Amino acid sequence: MRRLFVSLILLATPSLAEALDWESRIRTADGQPVAGATVSILGRTGEAITDADGRFTWQPAPAPPFEVLVILSDGTHTKPVTVTALDESITAAPLLTEAIVGRARRPASSPRPRPATPR
Repeated sequence: MRRLFVSLILLATPSLAEALDWESRIRTADGQPVAGATVSILGRTGEAITDADGRFTWQPAPAPPFEVLVILSDGTHTKPVTVTALDESITAAPLLTEAIVGRARRPASSPRPRPATPR
């Protein structure tokens, strides 16, 4: 009887380990998968990278609610997303929707004054 119990526990262990992982998907606002993005949970260490379908796995699964930050492959940061359930996908919205263009000019240089000459 004891061997049967131990065997059942060993068989159940892989499924328990899988239950401790959080698998999700990152999508754009129009539903397209986000490949190569870095996923971080605010307040925790570590990160995950999305595959070509926008899927990633986090180990161990965090307890909701928590906030996720996504950095797209081009370096664009997204708005933090609050996750309330582990079965929902995440929609990545850019932090900025406008580009900021800076331009600088050198001030016109004035001629230097000549040193005074002794008389």
